[in-house]
Amino acid sequence: MARWYLLGLPFLLGVGLFACGSSSAEDGGGPGPGGGAGAGGFPPDGGIGSGGAGASGQVTTEAAPLDPDVKLKPSASSPPTGASACAGFDNGSQLTVAVADAHGMASGPRIRELLAKGTPGPAAVRRDEITNYFRLDWPKAPVAGGFFARVGLRPRTVDGTVLPGHYDLLMAVRADPAVHTRKKVEMVVVLETSWALSEESLARGRKAVRALASSMLPGDHFTLRDVAGTEALSVELSDPKTELAGVEDLLVRETGESTRMAVEKALTKLQTTPADPAVWKRAVLVSNGGASDSPDLSVVETAAKGPHRIFFSAVGLGGDAYNGALLGALSRAGRGAHLYADSETEPSKLIEPRFDELFGLAAEDVRFSVKLPWFVKSSDPKAPDAADPAPPQHLSPGGTMMQVSHLLMCDTALAGAAETLDVSVSYTLPGTGTAATLPLKLGQLSTEVTLPVPELDELGAIDAWVAAFRAPSASRYALASQLLAAGALQGKAPFDELKTLLALHPNAP
Repeated sequence: MARWYLLGLPFLLGVGLFACGSSSAEDGGGPGPGGGAGAGGFPPDGGIGSGGAGASGQVTTEAAPLDPDVKLKPSASSPPTGASACAGFDNGSQLTVAVADAHGMASGPRIRELLAKGTPGPAAVRRDEITNYFRLDWPKAPVAGGFFARVGLRPRTVDGTVLPGHYDLLMAVRADPAVHTRKKVEMVVVLETSWALSEESLARGRKAVRALASSMLPGDHFTLRDVAGTEALSVELSDPKTELAGVEDLLVRETGESTRMAVEKALTKLQTTPADPAVWKRAVLVSNGGASDSPDLSVVETAAKGPHRIFFSAVGLGGDAYNGALLGALSRAGRGAHLYADSETEPSKLIEPRFDELFGLAAEDVRFSVKLPWFVKSSDPKAPDAADPAPPQHLSPGGTMMQVSHLLMCDTALAGAAETLDVSVSYTLPGTGTAATLPLKLGQLSTEVTLPVPELDELGAIDAWVAAFRAPSASRYALASQLLAAGALQGKAPFDELKTLLALHPNAP
């Protein structure tokens, strides 16, 4: 069982909306702390890494390097008179982070495919994508507004050794799908049919189109086009089952493709109808990402931030020219879902039952803050005051966001009974433009008290699993195996598969 701690008195849990999902150096790089090199700051995707360091975004240690010069915003907290033992802690801090891998799910099936082929390579593991894909069975929302939150603190462990004064602050939120209902959908799907795509990849792509079409309801609008400029279908649906029958086979192999132009035309088409808060406008690229004329990330990001709120998603198809870094960067810029089809059956298993979670909207422009007392500071390798390259994301119905931040406490004896960690989330009410902030306060900082928090045990097991894959070592595998073997996780399908995948890794002990 993972040992999660609540600082002082019990948390006030489940009383508000809180979470974050910014990528750290430990989950593959990206537009967040410790982002690796590559398209849009993302590492190349070639398989599962076996440790090492460099521009690929892999990591050599579980502990993020400390930055003693990190600039922190002052807080109201201040040291008592005569407390001079904590140099550099006297101003307190305001840690503000945005979501990065909010809706990505590509890592799960991608890793499964690579393990089956026995071809591990550079890291393709992203913690938030694993959390999203292996869906957690959390309780329904306990409060009005439809959100379920969990926050916890645990001592930071590196290679089996506890680092004194270092803690992992884990925060997660889930939007109840029963509360945040589906809207009308306007969807433009771009399917790559170029000769650069293998027959196997194209077959997966057609199944992805089929799964998207099968998710349409009367009143929705569905458009299908390819990267050569052909628009095969564009229809306001009254009988989707009949009108979209065989739609996946309408596009044939063509040359002269331009992914850049196809994406821009898809976004333009969605902008031709008025912005409507009752309509979800979505563009989806189904591709291997190997085109030479890559879409402009800024165009995709502008469409997502604009009044039409056009969220852009990508479904990866694999193959020799597969470029997961590009597809991931596009999805993050477009605040959409990054998916991967490792088989022809995967799209229908993922997209149809989870359509609202992949393409829906429960809250917009989510950004999170943690107000730390004077004797605690962030040891994430990024200044909280710096420009955050991860744009605020939206939270989908049924979606889960997770953030692990690393904190350093100079002296636990200085934690006074009146000190707290004040946590809040800012977001925009969908369709209204109205900003809102909800607080979630961690308990008084005095004595560490162990309390059972099942949801955090689940997230802790996933976090350990990701660390074992991204930088394999005997201690990381042992910790992941131990946490996945916890009695509370037995019989839960996601964790059964995670255990199976862990045992398949060629570097596993």
